[in-house]
Amino acid sequence: MKKQLIRRALHGAGWGVLAVCAAGVLAELFHGRAAVPVRSVFLDAFGVRTGLLLELLVDALWGAVLFTVPLLWNWERLPRWGRTALHLITSIAGPVLFALPYTVHPTAAAAAVLAGLATGIYLLSWAVCCVGSRQDAERIRERLGLPEPEEKGGPFQVRTVLPYLLIAAVLEMVLPPLLCVIDAPDVPVLTGLLYPFLFLPFACFFAGFDIGKRFSVALLYPLVCGLFTIPHIFWLYNSSALFQVWTAGGAALLGNVLGAAWKKFRKKEK
Repeated sequence: MKKQLIRRALHGAGWGVLAVCAAGVLAELFHGRAAVPVRSVFLDAFGVRTGLLLELLVDALWGAVLFTVPLLWNWERLPRWGRTALHLITSIAGPVLFALPYTVHPTAAAAAVLAGLATGIYLLSWAVCCVGSRQDAERIRERLGLPEPEEKGGPFQVRTVLPYLLIAAVLEMVLPPLLCVIDAPDVPVLTGLLYPFLFLPFACFFAGFDIGKRFSVALLYPLVCGLFTIPHIFWLYNSSALFQVWTAGGAALLGNVLGAAWKKFRKKEK
């Protein structure tokens, strides 16, 4: 455990230093002039050379912390929920504190955007790992010639659709505020046109279809998809955008029913 901790800390420190160097190179490419990726606090207090050394030390420390965070799962002194909470907090706070000083205006709004982005990446990575492990287990079952497991859970199954619910939470609760930050204030094409009328229904439909194809009808998914749209409707829009509830829920329900029908059709063919 100690050797693994030291190894990860050293790797993280190296990547932290490389991140600073990459930031300097990208700044020179995009701005056409050399840029020193150092916090203004360090530059004002210690000058360029000492400030750069302090910047490298701080970034190496952050890299070491971020790389050792996954080892919190092996900390048996804490219960599982405590390890999960600690892992989530450090995974979100680390990138925010690392990136916030480099933003143009390090305000609370910038911190909220970074926290939302970090939360979305965390939930998406968890969901992708869960779906990938299920696919690996399915391939092992097919190679061993084992029978398909019995369907459990019914239309309101939770455990089987949990990874998809996490992905829906990211797409419907984290993505809209981030799009609002980069969208044009006069003509909000992303949040006013593309997201509610194109991206949202297509994402819910295809996820619902995949759930139906794998686990049959799961009515919990379209229900939760509709509920997930409510927070950002009253935060970013107004009551006139409540149609997104029916858009997300209806698209997810349609995809789920079609996926379940496709699954039954394939079974009859076999």
